[in-house]
Amino acid sequence: MDIQEIRSVDGISGWNESEGVYDVVTPHALSQVAGCLKFLKSDNGRVFFRGQAKTYTTMTPSLFRTDKGIRKITQKVMSDRVSEIKKFMDRLDCDACFVGKTPDYAYEPLLQQYGFRTRWIDCVDNIWIALWFATHEANFSGLNKEYINYEKNKNEYSYIYLMQFGEENPVDRGLTITGSEFKIVDLRVATPSNYIRPHSQNGILVSRKAYRNVDDIDFYNFVVGIIRVRTSEAIQWQGGGLLASVHFVFPPPRYDVGYGRLINSALKGNRLIGKLQFIGP
Repeated sequence: MDIQEIRSVDGISGWNESEGVYDVVTPHALSQVAGCLKFLKSDNGRVFFRGQAKTYTTMTPSLFRTDKGIRKITQKVMSDRVSEIKKFMDRLDCDACFVGKTPDYAYEPLLQQYGFRTRWIDCVDNIWIALWFATHEANFSGLNKEYINYEKNKNEYSYIYLMQFGEENPVDRGLTITGSEFKIVDLRVATPSNYIRPHSQNGILVSRKAYRNVDDIDFYNFVVGIIRVRTSEAIQWQGGGLLASVHFVFPPPRYDVGYGRLINSALKGNRLIGKLQFIGP
C-alpha cells in the first residue's frame, strides 16, 4: 500500500491528488498515516520522517547545497566538497572534540547534528518531532551562518517527508548499511547519552556510502510520501509546554555535555563546512 491508498480514521484527512500530498487535519490521522507506512513498508527498511517548513523537489545533504539550487553542483564541485570534508575530518583533534567512547563513524553525523555542513541529512523516527521542525523556521546570521534562532513557520502549510532507504543490515552499535548503499546512524544508540540533542530530537543521520556521481547528492527518489498540515493547526496541537520549546529541542551546553565539549574544543570550520552553531532565542 502507498500513502495515496490510506483511508484516514477521521474520515476527512486524505490524499490530495493535485498537490501530491496527504492532507492531515487531525492529530489522530497524523499518527495513523505515519504509523501505517512504517508498518506496511517495514520489509524494506525503516521509514523516517523529515519536517520542513516548505515543500521542495530535491533533498540534498547540507554540504552540497547552494543558494542557486542543486543544478549548479557539477561533478567536480561535488568531488571537491567531498575531498574538503574528508580533509576536515582527518585534521580533527577527536580527543578534544568528542566525549570518550564516541565511535569514529558517529563523528561526522554529530557535527551535522550540531550545525556543520556535511554529507549527511537529518531524519527522525518520531512524527511529533518531525512536526516541530515542520512548524519552525531557522533564521541564520554570521559569516558562516553559525548563529541561529527558530521562529514559528509563517507559511500556510507545514510538511513532513517520509523517507525510506532500503533493507538495513546492522554493522555496529547504532550503525546500519542498506541495500541501496546508504549508511544510517542512530545517534541515540551510537553515542553516549552525554549528547542530549540527539535524544531530544530523536536524531537519525543518513548518508550515501560513496558519492560517485552528481546524481548521488539528491535523495528525493527515496521519499515515499509527503504529509501536509495547516501550520496554525499543527502549532495548536503542540501546545506551549516545555517539550515544544526550543530550549528542549536544542538543549544548551549546561545540559548537553557533548555540545559543551565541542564548544570548548574551539573547533574551527570554514566557509564551505560551516561552523558549530549557537542557538539563540
